[in-house]
Amino acid sequence: MFRFLVLGAIAGGMALTLGSPSASAGNATLRKGAESVSIACRNSGCRVTIFKPGAAPRTRTSAGGTPNFRKLVARYRSRGFR
Repeated sequence: MFRFLVLGAIAGGMALTLGSPSASAGNATLRKGAESVSIACRNSGCRVTIFKPGAAPRTRTSAGGTPNFRKLVARYRSRGFR
């Protein structure tokens, strides 16, 4: 009985770990002085939110996926965000 419980737990854990990477492309928060940029990407789309002090947050959307997430992070890092 114990063997079946252990095997069931291992199989369930593998199903969770194998299923989750496809749902998320990436998340990042970059800062430059008092400004910050939040990038939240899924395979269905990316949302970039720009926070500036004293102003309302601005949100932009773009195509999703891991390659686009990497491009967005590189774009904002080239602008001085870390």
